[in-house]
Amino acid sequence: MEKSLASTGMMPAGMFITPGAGADLDQHGNMKRGQITKILSALRSSRDATQNLRLDGKSRGRRRRELYFAVQGNSTLKPGVYKRAGDAGPKGGNPRGFVKVLNYTNDASYRPRLRLADVVGKAVHDNFADQFDQAFAYVVARKG
Repeated sequence: MEKSLASTGMMPAGMFITPGAGADLDQHGNMKRGQITKILSALRSSRDATQNLRLDGKSRGRRRRELYFAVQGNSTLKPGVYKRAGDAGPKGGNPRGFVKVLNYTNDASYRPRLRLADVVGKAVHDNFADQFDQAFAYVVARKG
């Protein structure tokens, strides 16, 4: 998602995203795929151009229209992606009319959970010779 947003100019290059208050999260704290697709479509940042929202305002389906927009700088809003909120009227609800869905940040600390390359490398180192010998013997036995 970060690459898609950066490649279309919706997010400054080299930044990372984190879920905001308006993000739909699953039981593991990850954003739901449906909302990610809606955001990329609305911002015309989907890798598949047929998934991008049409500019003429016509909808291909009956899904509820959600307005997402990106803010990068030169605004009173902090950089990120926002969604129009339901009630922006004077009787309550969100007085500004929108809620932040994605935060842009320079500070993201990813740490490896699984050292996959190390595990695979050790498995290959420990088992390759024996597995190769068994496979070679099997092929030779079938040919002879």
